[in-house]
Amino acid sequence: MKVFAFVSEGQEEEKNMLENIQSIIEHAGSTGNLLMTHGFEPVTEAFGIRFYPARRKVIMDGIQYTLTRAQFNLLHLLAAYEGQLVSHSEIIQIIDKERDGKPATLTESSNYMRNLRKKLCLDSETSRYILKSVKRRGYLLIDRQEMN
Repeated sequence: MKVFAFVSEGQEEEKNMLENIQSIIEHAGSTGNLLMTHGFEPVTEAFGIRFYPARRKVIMDGIQYTLTRAQFNLLHLLAAYEGQLVSHSEIIQIIDKERDGKPATLTESSNYMRNLRKKLCLDSETSRYILKSVKRRGYLLIDRQEMN
């Protein structure tokens, strides 16, 4: 899938975010669909989650969430892998980009993932998705509907 968008001059943050999303999609080999809504804002969908990169919003289970740039990129990476393991090193790379190159530690990456889990209620009984930690390896996003 190729993400296309019209980015005006001075919108470097949006351009960088779209480039990050494109690299995540290419890396994971996702078959997500590109949707166009709200004018020319690109919207991607992966693993049943809609991503609105220009506003860093996602819609999961019919609920809209506004995320930080790091949270948005981490969730998009997890969704692009569609239930497959995302390694700690891949997670740390996303966090490093948000910290102006200051290296993140394994503890910090765990904190980011804990905050993402809490914000999106990914451990609740009613949530469609579960964020599972695999000790010393990484994380994966599981769709409960596919478990049955």
